[in-house]
Amino acid sequence: MKTSSISLRVADFLKQHPPFEFFGLQDLVQLAGTGRVKFHEEGEHVFDEGEPRGRHFYVIQQGTVNLYSRSAKGGEELIDVRVEGDLLGIFWLMGEQPYRYTAITASDTLLYALPFEDFLPLAARYPAATRYLVDYFSEMSGPKGDHTDESSPGHEQGLWLQKSGPHHTFEPEDFLNCSPGESIKDVASKLSSHHQQAAIITDDKSYPLGIVTEADLCRRVATAEVSPDEPVELLMSSPVRTVSPDLNAGDLLLLMLRHRLRHLCVTQDGSPDSPVLGLISERELQMNYGRLPNALGRQILSAPDVRTLSRLRDRADQLLIEYLESEAHMGFLTDFVAEIDSLVLNRALVLAERHLIDRGLEKPDIDFCWLAMHSEGRKERLIRSSQRTALVYADPPMEISRYCRRWFLHLAEEVSHILVGCGFPFDTNGRLASNTEWCQPFTTWKAYYSRWIHEPIDSNIVSLTTLFDLRAVGGNPELADALRSHIRAEIKESPNFIPLLANDAMANLPPVTIFRDSVMDKAGILWSCIDTKMHALYPLVDVARVFALEYEQEDCTNTMERFERMAERLPEDRELFRAAAEAVSASLALQSLIGHRRGDNGQFIRPHELTKADQEHLKGVFRTIVRLLDYAAAHFKLKLD
Repeated sequence: MKTSSISLRVADFLKQHPPFEFFGLQDLVQLAGTGRVKFHEEGEHVFDEGEPRGRHFYVIQQGTVNLYSRSAKGGEELIDVRVEGDLLGIFWLMGEQPYRYTAITASDTLLYALPFEDFLPLAARYPAATRYLVDYFSEMSGPKGDHTDESSPGHEQGLWLQKSGPHHTFEPEDFLNCSPGESIKDVASKLSSHHQQAAIITDDKSYPLGIVTEADLCRRVATAEVSPDEPVELLMSSPVRTVSPDLNAGDLLLLMLRHRLRHLCVTQDGSPDSPVLGLISERELQMNYGRLPNALGRQILSAPDVRTLSRLRDRADQLLIEYLESEAHMGFLTDFVAEIDSLVLNRALVLAERHLIDRGLEKPDIDFCWLAMHSEGRKERLIRSSQRTALVYADPPMEISRYCRRWFLHLAEEVSHILVGCGFPFDTNGRLASNTEWCQPFTTWKAYYSRWIHEPIDSNIVSLTTLFDLRAVGGNPELADALRSHIRAEIKESPNFIPLLANDAMANLPPVTIFRDSVMDKAGILWSCIDTKMHALYPLVDVARVFALEYEQEDCTNTMERFERMAERLPEDRELFRAAAEAVSASLALQSLIGHRRGDNGQFIRPHELTKADQEHLKGVFRTIVRLLDYAAAHFKLKLD
């Protein structure tokens, strides 16, 4: 057979597999012509860990190759299984470093050996191939957006949320400022002539004092509530919300959503005690970056009934899917959904209170706090799931304690039913605020946590750990702060609690690898599905929680943020903690995108539902989890089997 025919056959095979599928056919035929074919019988070593890297890397044309790494306890540990179309013996951008694992054939195997010096510059010409290789060979690659083809359609739209650096450069003409003594009609005239929506009122140092908007003029001046001849300081809203100039668009959007604002004032250092640099409006963000949820947030807060509230929450999911598919930063996505759900909860509280008052009940003057637990407490609920909530209220005077209990139970029941109408079903185990056990005064909640911490085994602490991921989403957050302070104090008095939690965090081990249509665990058992919770999220969440509680970071509940804080707290292990944060991000993104597409919770995913790049990305997650569990076991001095 002619050499050109062999090259075409090899190129045809390579074209079926990434990253070669991204190459042009002519380039692929040329590359195939520089390679050679190698045959290995079952049990042969292709190369060994620590061996100097050769001139070639390999593509498996037929057969199976097992990858082993030397374990800390001696011997070799299976770390991956490679099959047809997989690559061997190359680590992207690792130069001349020796092989990092041993490759042994598990069956008779045919390999294509291709030269590095021809492949690497060729791959660099194809951004999609480069991106695939980064995912394929990194133990935990960075955010996918970092490697996006900048020439691809929609690139800018896909990256705006995670765009680094300032939103834009601010110049003096970018905003209108006025002095507090100017008349309202003069300020209105300036707004009209400068085509501005708002004006910043500043003092003689250019420090912001307040803001006046077109809406203020319509609502208060046009209705004759305030005379246009009055000084503008009588009309302005004060204090004004200020931000630093280095915030990206996603940060600005979340601030507007959280504080129900349409404008943000940019100052030199981000505080009200520095000169104004500019003004950012919701309309400007909308014009520059497309669909934004701010208007949706306002509609949620004015929803007249449950049906409207449910319809608005559905719209939020539509936005979320768009953001997921454009590979928006996971930190933004978790904050976005948490803010939307907080708005839904607070509107539900208003509707519920109105209903109770209409029924003749009187609202007691007692502070309360609605707590989110579990994934919602961690701001990691990207797919609507069961309510895991609690209600804590301030200890009432004895004479009204029974009435307060009645009121808050009725309130919790009303709110819980509204949330069911918005797509959040009741928790099947009854762990939600409408259950009498989870609607209690502050003293009772303190007693709960004291018992769980000091009697963890009798309390079955394994089933209660997610209740340590508590976050205030409605009412007075000071009650949640006080409860967290109590938890911190009790943990200090119980030195065995943290090691016990750490030991429990070792329970969920990730699979070794994914190959063909199966998932293989450490025992060599094959499974048909990837369990995104048990295999990825639970071990990451559990380990992050233990570190947060040990280092008194109980105010931080988000798993990614917990790992980022640990990266700052233990800088010598920064790389591992940041890899763990990326592992959480990748796992959440995969679960959420698959779940929204299928209309379920995304927990179980069959390998064939994933692209090859996604499979390799997920295998990187598994490897990171193994490293993290080994690190945690050593850190907490655990004796593992």
